[in-house]
Amino acid sequence: MDHKNLIAKLGGPHKLHAKLGNRGIELTTTAVRAWALSERAIPAKYWIDLVAIAQTDGVAVTVSDLAHEAARQRRDKAEQRDAA
Repeated sequence: MDHKNLIAKLGGPHKLHAKLGNRGIELTTTAVRAWALSERAIPAKYWIDLVAIAQTDGVAVTVSDLAHEAARQRRDKAEQRDAA
């Protein structure tokens, strides 16, 4: 699952921001919204909390899923740079 879809499944950036805040994570809504941009990925330091939030919300995602998606995004960026 790509990071943009995960954010949507967790209620969108504003709701996810609130859920992260409930876990003591201080971020701006803008930061969470930026994770959904095609050239961005959710930073790894938030993955454990996101997996916990997803489990609470009944969304199936693992740290491995997040890592694979981040790697795919990096590969896509590299391929685009190489093609230019």
